[in-house]
Amino acid sequence: MWQPIETAPKDGTVIIAARFDDSEFVTRAWWQPEFDSWIEGARQIVMAPGYFIDGGDRKLHSPQIVKPTHWQPYQSPNNT
Repeated sequence: MWQPIETAPKDGTVIIAARFDDSEFVTRAWWQPEFDSWIEGARQIVMAPGYFIDGGDRKLHSPQIVKPTHWQPYQSPNNT
């Protein structure tokens, strides 16, 4: 059952995100605080040992931002 996106977890939990209007889509996404957005992917720079960028050893960039209106829990496939 679809729920309003405002009720979705913003703790990195992967969800099924959907938008039901002129730009309809359904995709797997998660809240990414670095971009203050729902994303379905991003690239990551990993620094060499001993090097840092913005105080950390990794940095996300080039996010694929989505703007869902609804969500459902995502259940990962069972690989056993």
